[in-house]
Amino acid sequence: MSVRLRGAAVELRPLREEEFDVLLAEEIGDAEPDPVLVERTRGRIATSGTWQPGELLLAVDADGSIIGTCQIRRAQSAFPPGVFELGIGLFEQARGKGYGTDVIATLARYLFEEEGAIRVQLGTDVHNAAMRRAAEKAGYRFEGVMRSFWETPDEEPHDYALYARTLADHRDGPLPPVEVRGDRVSIGALDADALDPMLRELRRFRPEMDAAEVRRRIAASGRWGDHDLFLGIRRDGSTIGTVQAAACPRLQFPGTFEIGVVVFDEANRGQGLGSEAVALLTGYLFDEMQAHRVSLTTDVDNVAMHRSAAKLGFRYEGTMRAAYEGDHGPVDQDVFAMTRRDHEHANEEHRWTRTS
Repeated sequence: MSVRLRGAAVELRPLREEEFDVLLAEEIGDAEPDPVLVERTRGRIATSGTWQPGELLLAVDADGSIIGTCQIRRAQSAFPPGVFELGIGLFEQARGKGYGTDVIATLARYLFEEEGAIRVQLGTDVHNAAMRRAAEKAGYRFEGVMRSFWETPDEEPHDYALYARTLADHRDGPLPPVEVRGDRVSIGALDADALDPMLRELRRFRPEMDAAEVRRRIAASGRWGDHDLFLGIRRDGSTIGTVQAAACPRLQFPGTFEIGVVVFDEANRGQGLGSEAVALLTGYLFDEMQAHRVSLTTDVDNVAMHRSAAKLGFRYEGTMRAAYEGDHGPVDQDVFAMTRRDHEHANEEHRWTRTS
């Protein structure tokens, strides 16, 4: 019997013969088709949807159209019984829409509940920020880096990040939200007490911002969205500001993030609390998300933020003229950035610890 699985937005089903041309084009691009590859593709279509020795291949379907493929592998010569590995390939137009998260969550549920899995794992290039966020959103835990895992013809072998869910994870439910603790502040999911100060701050730049949108942001905080992570800054049990990390695949290279910080009230500024929150978030991005560059921007006349960035190890890289339209005309912003090498030489006082 063929395997068919339904997720929140996708159906995982056998491939269809009429999808041959699409699959082959995704495989070879504009190159001339190789006869061996043609036959292999036809064979994979014919056997998809049913367990073959060591593999189950399925189409990823959204709204009745194929948007990619996924595989479950259980190589008996490589893995102990009950251990499975996943692979997923989405077509370019389907990326960045949450489908990947839905696919790997659906496959894990099927394996734990119907195939007797004790562990489900996946690997991805350390710089594939989108796939890493999808894994975390689906409840997979980062376990480490497999060095020189994937050989490429013209480059050095690529390191891969390893993620996994165990049967105990599945029984326990979703992962807790991101939380990182420092000496004086912590960063993590926002509480309801952030509503009023967030609304005041956001309305400075977007007067039309309503409370419903802010409540949505609060509810989604603490976990990666499609492209960003939004966290509150807490001190002595109260939310005093926010920090955010964003990675837009269409605008930035993989492994690059831009961060922002807001401290709500004047009484909490000038004490280094925002700087500590930035240090905690930066450490998390380099150490857990395998970032190779983290940047921040600030108005050219924001002397306090300039001092903070320099103290944390960010380097001034230039000025963006007319970066945005302010109340009195275009505003210039300075760009600061930290690379992985910079981070590795940063002052030890800014190291962070993550709590569960």
